[in-house]
Amino acid sequence: MAVLDVRRIVIGCLEKDRKKVVSNLKKLGTVHIDDMFTLVELQSRQKEREEGSEANITEDYRRPTSDGDVSHYEKNLSVLAKATKNLTPFFPKKSFALELMEGIIYGTFNIRPLISKKVYKSTIEEKERVLEKAKEVNKLAARMKELENTIRKLEAERRNFKRFSHLDIPLSLLRDTKTTRLRFGRLTDKVYEKLVNAIKKETKNFYAPVLFKRKKIFDVLVVYLKREAEVVEKKIDEAGFRDVQLPEGENTPSNEAEKLLKKIGEENTKLEKLKNEMKKLTIYHLPFLALYDYFSNRKSEYEIYQHFLGTEKTIFISGWVLTDYVDKTIKDLKSKVQGPLDFYLREPEEGETVPTKIEPAAWAKPFSFVTRMYGFPKWGEIDPTPFFAPFFAVFLGFCLSDAGYGIVLLFASIYASRTLRGGKNFFRVLIWGSVATIFVGALVGSWFGVDLEADIPSSLSFIVFLRDFLKSIRAIDLTKGEGILTFFILSLGLGVIQIFTGLFVKMYWNMKTGRVKEAIFDQGFWMVFLAGLLGYLTAPTIQIFKFLFFGGMILLILTQGRHHKNPIMKLVVGTLSLYDLTKYFSDILSYSRLLALGLATGIVALIINLLGFILYEGISSLHPVLGPVIAIVVVAVFLVIAHIANIALNLLSAIIHTLRLQYIEYFSKFYKGGGKPFNPFKEEFKKVDITS
Repeated sequence: MAVLDVRRIVIGCLEKDRKKVVSNLKKLGTVHIDDMFTLVELQSRQKEREEGSEANITEDYRRPTSDGDVSHYEKNLSVLAKATKNLTPFFPKKSFALELMEGIIYGTFNIRPLISKKVYKSTIEEKERVLEKAKEVNKLAARMKELENTIRKLEAERRNFKRFSHLDIPLSLLRDTKTTRLRFGRLTDKVYEKLVNAIKKETKNFYAPVLFKRKKIFDVLVVYLKREAEVVEKKIDEAGFRDVQLPEGENTPSNEAEKLLKKIGEENTKLEKLKNEMKKLTIYHLPFLALYDYFSNRKSEYEIYQHFLGTEKTIFISGWVLTDYVDKTIKDLKSKVQGPLDFYLREPEEGETVPTKIEPAAWAKPFSFVTRMYGFPKWGEIDPTPFFAPFFAVFLGFCLSDAGYGIVLLFASIYASRTLRGGKNFFRVLIWGSVATIFVGALVGSWFGVDLEADIPSSLSFIVFLRDFLKSIRAIDLTKGEGILTFFILSLGLGVIQIFTGLFVKMYWNMKTGRVKEAIFDQGFWMVFLAGLLGYLTAPTIQIFKFLFFGGMILLILTQGRHHKNPIMKLVVGTLSLYDLTKYFSDILSYSRLLALGLATGIVALIINLLGFILYEGISSLHPVLGPVIAIVVVAVFLVIAHIANIALNLLSAIIHTLRLQYIEYFSKFYKGGGKPFNPFKEEFKKVDITS
């Protein structure tokens, strides 16, 4: 059975055994835990309906506490997450080319780091020491951050001193005294002379030397008596004097900048020492990740308590278990927990949200990720996976439609499915799609976009033989107008087959679940009507199609409004239901995208080859000897890159549009989804992968 049977399970235990029960449930990984409060509330409503009086069972129970352990785990998780982030920049970085080569040769394209069971176990046994190392990493990182901030501050100060490196006067002399005031700023040469003359008219007690000249701008130091400040400063401000703030120091700006440079060097030495210590600690990166997963799992054991109910001395755990695992779950729990345990089992009841787990046949299992992307089936609904899997593969083949591309994709998918730890099902689906692509490509004579009608010298006998063989197995020639029309009709034909399959699946499931009337009226009569209409349009002289068309129409008019009591409304609603015919026709026309994408792949491949030929002609003409050699190398690289890009882009389009045909045109005929996935309470690893 594709949708596996589940049973409601309620586990009762003593409060003192709660931790042990939860820990063993996590190790078993067979029970999908849900909210016990929801179950008790459902029972309360059922009791109210049966007895006709209010019955609030939930008042007799309480939520158990988590004993404060969650905060402890959260603190450890925060330390480990921070340490992992702090260590990341200190790993030796490999070039993209090297990583790509290692991935291809050794198959190391893994989403998460690998850790052996033995190393994982030893990490957990030494968790206190590993935590101390994580804290050490964070302390080093904090110290490094302080040093980096200090260095940035010193560099900013040094840059400020460097701005005044042209001043040869110690900065200690450029300060106010008890009786004098100093202002340092900039003026143009013309304004400087006017300012000096203006101040001379008011007082002789001032000094305004030019400390530096750049073009027509003067750096000026104005020294005057404080008692005459009001008069002098008025003249300075009227002249448009721009004050410049000098940095604080004792020596000249150049000497101060040199002192800071030396200090920056000392701080950088300290920083490099800390960086070397961090590099040595990178060996703990994997243990940090493993311990993070360990504490995350322990934390979830306490967070799950919020779903329990109990009394002062007892705890009740509600959930779902696969029927095949009921005996194993009960037996294992009883063997691990010494205290008394009580188990209550029953079938799902109406009104409950039942989690579902799909288990398609082995050949269709890789396609289950497509179902999960759309949504799990609800309890009592059919698993669509085996019903769309063949169509999905065939549609991929039609969209790519190049046998050469199919061969490349086949080998790449086989390799990826055997070496990658993640995404295996996706690449197994691509294997099916690659086989379909090779078949469709051979059918339309598309092999890396090569023109099978091109002239080939008779001296190349093998190439001529291969060309003739490929032409002999070609059934549809897309270079001719009738070939494109045939491919178009074939695409629409696949759409008709899939839509009828969807109606048939819905009809079958309705009959299996006892809804015989719906199966006959809502699917059977529509299939009769559509079959008659399609036959009547394609072969109007065959009388049986006319009979099916008009007979199906009458049956739909008489049955589609059956939910109404008024006989006139029944006929009106039944007649209006025929408008759904437009929806069926629009769905069938959507399958024309198979033609569009199939043609696009071949045409782009053909253009790539044409560009390669033009490139070869252009380069080979540059030199009689070296030209052809260089042209072959350049064109070979160009063709490989361009064809790989074409495969990638068209594969993306093929997957997107094939998904659309399944989700919109096909699923709407028999499948709704929206179910809750069966997610057992178990050990989960998000940072590392445990391997033997």
